[in-house]
Amino acid sequence: MRCVVKVDLAAKGIVGKDNPREKDCMLTEINGSVADTYEYYKVGKVFNMGLWYDSSLKEHEDSLMVVTDVFALEDCEDTQNFIVYLAAKYGWDWKEHFDEKEYAEFMS
Repeated sequence: MRCVVKVDLAAKGIVGKDNPREKDCMLTEINGSVADTYEYYKVGKVFNMGLWYDSSLKEHEDSLMVVTDVFALEDCEDTQNFIVYLAAKYGWDWKEHFDEKEYAEFMS
């Protein structure tokens, strides 16, 4: 089974105007069930997003981000149709709208 998941993240650790990822969101696919996906991207879990450089070009080894919200759907025909619906409605910014509220509106 495969899922499509949107994960909202917030910086944990070094935070400031130079941190390019004070808040972030990613949309990705993952192998596993919806329940497994929610367990893996559990709210409160911390991920290291890797190297980043501040405005002084100082290298920071870790970009620690904590999961603040998760929305996952099984990768099936309904999910693909939902993505097409979002793209038609919002254009290039559709990923921001991959959430429960929009999905409920789509399914109604």
